[in-house]
Amino acid sequence: MNLKGNTNWIFLLLILGIGSSWSQSFSKRQLKPADYPLWSTLSDEKISEDGNWISYKLNYHSAQDTLFVQNTQTAKKKYFPTAENGLFSPDSKWWIAQDSKKGMALLNLKSGVLQWIQNISKYEFVAGGKYVVLTKQESQKEESLHILHLQTGKEQTINGVSEYRFNGDGTLLAYVTPKENTVKLIRMNSNFNSATLVQEKEGDFKYLTWNSKGDVLSFLQESNIVTAKLKNHKLYYITQLEQKPKIVVLDPLLSTDFFKDKHIVIPFARVPLEISEDGKRIFFYLAAAVPQKEENEIVQIWSSVVTGVHHGQQLDPSHIPKLAVWWPEENKIVQIGTDDLPNVLLTGNQNYALTFNNQAYEPQYEFEAIPDFYLTDLNTGKSSLVVKKQLHSIGNIGAPPQGRYINYFKDKKWWIYDPILKKQTNVTTLIPSAVYNLEFDQPGATPPYGSPGWTQDGKLIVYDQYDIWTVTPDGENAKRLTQGREQKIRFRIYQNENDIINTSSNLPTRTFNFTKGTILEALGDNKASGYYYLESNGQCNVMVYKKARISMLKKAKQSEKYLYKEESFESSPKLQLWSKIMKKEQLVLKTNPQQDKFSWGHAELISYTNQKGQPLKGVLFYPAGFQSSKKYPMIVHLYERQSGMMHHYINPTQYNSDGFNPTNYTFDDYLVFYPDIAYEVGTPGQSAVSCVQEAIDTVLAKGIVESNHIGLIGGSFGGYETAYIISQTNRFATAVVGAACTDLVSNYLSMESSGERSHMWRYESAQLRMGASLFDNYKGYIENSPIAHASSINTPVLIWTGQQDPNVNWTQSIELHLALQRLQKPHTFLVYPGQGHAIGKPESQIDLDTRVKEWFDLYLKGIPFSTKRI
Repeated sequence: MNLKGNTNWIFLLLILGIGSSWSQSFSKRQLKPADYPLWSTLSDEKISEDGNWISYKLNYHSAQDTLFVQNTQTAKKKYFPTAENGLFSPDSKWWIAQDSKKGMALLNLKSGVLQWIQNISKYEFVAGGKYVVLTKQESQKEESLHILHLQTGKEQTINGVSEYRFNGDGTLLAYVTPKENTVKLIRMNSNFNSATLVQEKEGDFKYLTWNSKGDVLSFLQESNIVTAKLKNHKLYYITQLEQKPKIVVLDPLLSTDFFKDKHIVIPFARVPLEISEDGKRIFFYLAAAVPQKEENEIVQIWSSVVTGVHHGQQLDPSHIPKLAVWWPEENKIVQIGTDDLPNVLLTGNQNYALTFNNQAYEPQYEFEAIPDFYLTDLNTGKSSLVVKKQLHSIGNIGAPPQGRYINYFKDKKWWIYDPILKKQTNVTTLIPSAVYNLEFDQPGATPPYGSPGWTQDGKLIVYDQYDIWTVTPDGENAKRLTQGREQKIRFRIYQNENDIINTSSNLPTRTFNFTKGTILEALGDNKASGYYYLESNGQCNVMVYKKARISMLKKAKQSEKYLYKEESFESSPKLQLWSKIMKKEQLVLKTNPQQDKFSWGHAELISYTNQKGQPLKGVLFYPAGFQSSKKYPMIVHLYERQSGMMHHYINPTQYNSDGFNPTNYTFDDYLVFYPDIAYEVGTPGQSAVSCVQEAIDTVLAKGIVESNHIGLIGGSFGGYETAYIISQTNRFATAVVGAACTDLVSNYLSMESSGERSHMWRYESAQLRMGASLFDNYKGYIENSPIAHASSINTPVLIWTGQQDPNVNWTQSIELHLALQRLQKPHTFLVYPGQGHAIGKPESQIDLDTRVKEWFDLYLKGIPFSTKRI
């Protein structure tokens, strides 16, 4: 690529530090806002399957984002400004990306030859990288496929395609041509010859679906007979695709016995078709026909017993799409979901399903419903109760791929249900440590530390605070795989797709093969982090572990090479390559080398206890050029537990969604403190006061803080904490409150912006931590409301909100503004039209960032506003 005379490229090379250590010749200087545009963020990291190539993207706020592809052995790079979505071929011979200006780039990694292809909207490699499929948009509903044989250069074009799907190994291609109204098949080893599978006069074909083996195809055909709001469909099942295809059709209009009052439908936000692992069953959705009628709503009837999505209307259960299963070769159909139990999660072997009803305990005030679970035999349709009132969020319930057992977390224990023995077993009795989250401080059921899945030999994997355990389904054997508790290191399985045996199941289920060795994530109490390797013999060896944030590990599928990101508050992200053979890391990229030109701050982990003696931590960010003999103003940032920010690299920028960036302030002689806060249910505001006061006193003991120049800031729940704290103490010189709930009573009795449900669940079972209804603890709601104590607020406060905030209605900020206005308290209220819970518009971000900085400068440093601020 010719760079001669291109000043933009010269600038880019300087930023990357290519072939130069230019910054070392300059003395350190103070970073100013004018320098912020030099900084980039790293994203979209990928590694080729042989580990010899990586790609990544550097993103800039004020310059072109650039995608790179780099050889890990020679460090040779190619640059693609304005490109995105880089992708390596499975055989590591090719790389492809989309450039908004030039088209699609196809790079031969061996020869270095680069091709540009125009007007491509999508692309994918198939058949292990033998082919690349390029899609060009012809119209709103149709596109053309261009299948390029990468070795021979031979190309096949298929025009007028509305949908296409390759099977898993790329040997078969099914596609739909709407003009001919056909579903066609190409056998990729047959010189691209196509065969028509189905052709009809009318009725659109859609949702082509392959089984995991790639030898069974299924799809839907829309019915043109309109009798209801929900359209009806035929269901196709095709086998013997490599020979003479065998086609079986399920037509609801012909199977009147079963489909008398039902349609085959496409459910909202769910996959409409799934083929079983054995290829002999099709899972699809049914719903009762909803007669067409004119919309003429006069009144909505809001029920006293429904709090969920359909608060304002009664929904007939028969109209909810429900999962069913069809055995095409046996002409057998079983409806799995019912009006009583409409929700379905398939187990691993898909012979059973968990069925439940999210509406069973209405009215309820949880973040998610807690229903009863039944196990349904798909062969018979019969159901039996498994567990009552069980959370079904990811991490609380699962099953092994073999499908015999159901594992679930309840009452701070892991249980396994055996459907054959009809037996419930607590399998964690032999684990001496807690398997539930000891730091959980919200109302509702205490969550587990987690269970990622099952071992290949049928044991459940369970986490405690530090370690990984395996337990047998009978609960009679438990084995600890790591020694994290002794080292105060938390170990978790790194969920690399190579270590997981995937199953097509709705119920979360993963199997880890420990006989091949397993990668573990590691996080220390001191915030050091990294990865370990658990050998097949049980020995646990360090890959990389240091006082930094080590993350985003990616393994080369065909070699023992690993790419990961390393950063700290002081050091911009680096990409490191680790090889199991070499057992050492290799630096392949250091971002933002210009940082060496500027003076920089550092971070320290602070330990303290709240007033109840509970040990907590916080992160103190020191100003650049810190002098221990000098005292500094300090800004305290609030939001639950934040000590995990210890090793986060935070780019200097004015584009901040909450108007605050700690790095920016460290360049201007500020200390910034991020404390952890622990809570007692029923006293969220008072808990924050206790923790923050003790945290600040711990930092003050260092003798480096101007005690009369401490500011407080928080957004969202942190904004609530900030507003409450300044209503309880006058120790802060100023405060900034963003997008905050300020009146617990009015907010409790209000609806979400979607109109789907009230905010009550946020208080009774979630972050706002009251743990009881307003009417069971009215006094507590008042005592923890900033509005109730507004007359005690003497701290100058800057309030901001997005006028279209969907999480916390902007009227909550208005209430605080009106209260302070009526009380004649000093404050300023900023409203950002068109903005939500976080400020997303760049101009608004800069405006808020500037105003917050000037506000702190005024009250913590005595610097007047540069312009008149109202």
